Amino acid sequence: MGSRLGNTILAANAILIMLQMFISYSLDGFAQAAEVLIGNEYSKKNKDKIIKITIASGIISFLFALIYFLLFYLFINNILILMTSIESVISEIQKYSIWIIISPLISFLSFHMDGVFIGANKTKVMRDTVIISFIIFIISLYIFVPIYENHGLWLSFLLFLFFRGILLLSKFSKIWKFS
Repeated sequence: MGSRLGNTILAANAILIMLQMFISYSLDGFAQAAEVLIGNEYSKKNKDKIIKITIASGIISFLFALIYFLLFYLFINNILILMTSIESVISEIQKYSIWIIISPLISFLSFHMDGVFIGANKTKVMRDTVIISFIIFIISLYIFVPIYENHGLWLSFLLFLFFRGILLLSKFSKIWKFS
């Protein structure tokens, strides 16, 4: 969809996606740690430790998301210069940089709760929340991209991640049933 908006926007989005991948891979590290720890406690049916691990890993994930937010907020232009020397692409990225700046704060819960649910082996809940989040994503694409173009594309993407995290969090009590 981004390619329909022109070559410069496509190049800008490619760099923004690289930054998003950095965010997701690094925040996913905390999710992977939570997977292992929660999986171990889930097999022992230790509800109290699962809650403690979820809270502790969530706080750490949030703190790193906050650090990434601040780093991108303060240094996005310096980061962009390291990634490309093409002025038109840098200028285009600057128009959309707000999305990568706020992305860590919006997306950390999605990555974190993925780790919690993988550790508890609750893949059905994960599938269901992805389907709902994807439907929200598609609807938002059709609503926002015609109006806001590339901003609408990034808004839709972050809405997907936001709802993924919120929906998983809303289902958290299901892992306490130990079925």
